[in-house]
Amino acid sequence: MRPFFILAAAAFLLFLHVPESAEAVHGSGADSLSLFEESLLERLDEVTDQTALESEIADAESLLEYYSDLASNPLNINRAGRADLQRLLFLTPFQIEALLDYREHGGALLSFGELSLLNGFDPLTADLLRPFITFGPAGDGNESPSLRSELYLRTFTKCGDFSPALLVKYGGSYGERLSFNVTAESDAGEPLFASWKRPFDFLSASVSCSNLPLGGKHANDLFKEWTINTLVLGDFSARLGQGLVLWNSFSPWSATQPSSFYRRGAPLLPYTSSGESDFYRGAAVWLTVKNMDVSLLVSCNRKDARIENGKYVTIYDDGLHDTPQAMARRKTMSEYLGAASVGWSFPDFKVGINCIAYMYDRRCGTKPLYYNKYRLYDGLWGNLSLDFAGRAAGFSLFGEIAADRGGALAIVAGASKRFAGDWEAGVQLRHYPADYIAPHAGAASSLSGCYNQTGAVASFSYSSFGRFALEGTLDFCYYPKPRHNIRKPGSHLKASLKFSRVSADGIWNCYVKLSDTWLSASNLYDFPTNRFSLVLNVERSMGTLFSFGADSRHSFMLGTYAVSAGVKAALTLRRLVAKAGATFYNAQLWANRLYTYESELPGTYGGTLLYGKGVSGYILLKYAFLKKSALYAKFGGTGTSQRFKLGLKIKFG
Repeated sequence: MRPFFILAAAAFLLFLHVPESAEAVHGSGADSLSLFEESLLERLDEVTDQTALESEIADAESLLEYYSDLASNPLNINRAGRADLQRLLFLTPFQIEALLDYREHGGALLSFGELSLLNGFDPLTADLLRPFITFGPAGDGNESPSLRSELYLRTFTKCGDFSPALLVKYGGSYGERLSFNVTAESDAGEPLFASWKRPFDFLSASVSCSNLPLGGKHANDLFKEWTINTLVLGDFSARLGQGLVLWNSFSPWSATQPSSFYRRGAPLLPYTSSGESDFYRGAAVWLTVKNMDVSLLVSCNRKDARIENGKYVTIYDDGLHDTPQAMARRKTMSEYLGAASVGWSFPDFKVGINCIAYMYDRRCGTKPLYYNKYRLYDGLWGNLSLDFAGRAAGFSLFGEIAADRGGALAIVAGASKRFAGDWEAGVQLRHYPADYIAPHAGAASSLSGCYNQTGAVASFSYSSFGRFALEGTLDFCYYPKPRHNIRKPGSHLKASLKFSRVSADGIWNCYVKLSDTWLSASNLYDFPTNRFSLVLNVERSMGTLFSFGADSRHSFMLGTYAVSAGVKAALTLRRLVAKAGATFYNAQLWANRLYTYESELPGTYGGTLLYGKGVSGYILLKYAFLKKSALYAKFGGTGTSQRFKLGLKIKFG
């Protein structure tokens, strides 16, 4: 209880000592970032709704935090190195090479219009990059480095059941090459400051450096052309290939965006999330020499597991240690992992080899069941893959073929193309046998891993650059083996169509989305099920002070009907921003549940599951007391469960 009141008292003192010269955020970059976060939340909400019947969205908070950080610290496109450009996630390897080549021979870029004319670029790509880049001077990178950092504190508790959770994050950078992050967290119900040795239940830290040339006057000839793109010590996440071997980081994958089928991004990233399971702990490096990239990583991480007779029978990844039973299985097992990747890039082609080996320090004692027997392994295991990407006849092609130690083969491949005008279309194919074992994989899948499915996704999109957009997708997947609670083969067919409209002056924004899901086997019924969904959304801004929106979601399934209707509003008065929303819902059948989202504290995904019948609402207050620093408070929930949240975000330098 004490830390909660300490945080509240500190917030009150900050209110009393706000400098009169503090800059208001009205019309500043902070407002733009807030609008961007709201837009990203909507996108995450759509993805959650698309995948609700098969799986939940993974690591949404990390994705939101990542993009928010990029938007609040735009990248100088004329000085960015290869590692920086890959962090943008929107750019393919060929676009990055085209940009670097243009800068070398043509000088600094001056505008988004000039960027859109580069080989492989177009106005839509330039528009996607708008929140994340600037066109500063090229410079020589020898300016005096400065220290910039950010402190974020967040706590929340259920009303009537006071057991607060506390999150503390501190991170920053020194110059353009060195960065650091520290995250400490205790979930609700977990001991807080129980001892000085372990004041928080979860502690994560990392130090990383980037864009370090190994060459120099006295460098050995062997290393003169080598560059360390990223070096991380501590906790990190990694991406290799298209994810069939290793991918434990988020990806901007969306079935309605053909260009997102191809997974991209920097191979290594420092870990900054509060999730307690999906990261590696050790050291990793990403090197470049000429047209070759090399990534190496080693990790030794502790896992939560239930141990019986010296063997593990269950692995837990929720990170909760709020009961004696949960504490007894805390960090009872170690996992050792090593991985390597080598890739070669050419003007229109890229190819790479990826391998990974891993093992636990305990043998497997899990009982084989009908739904997990294809995923169990014991002792040393590993995966090897070959991935490629290329351009031909205007098409972007990609793929990866992988094998596990047992010899099972998995394949993912796809293609996309931007047509005349503003049309884009793409297709992705995947084949993951039930006996393909790759627990560290993260390729596109309708299940929690890359196994037991063969499927295809086709989609198209049209955008008129701010006026209206049309998106459509068709997704088929066949499951040859039984799944959890589904004791027979099955399949699904999903279709969706979305129309978005923005007024010429940007005041009105609305979209209509239709989607249908057909399941041949369900855990609730022994005959085919069908789910049809309709989403209506309207938003209106009245100047810079007031905005409001309304949305309605409908779901039909086997004669049952679920509906939610919500309204939201936002009011901006100098340093104070107030947001409120309320949703009525009626979803009596679990298979017909609905999802919606609420405005949230920074770095927090406000996705809300609506099940049963009732009203959900919230009030969120933001007070900016310094430039890019703010205090947040939120109260919300349903009639049977309410929560209070408090957050403090301060930027230095």
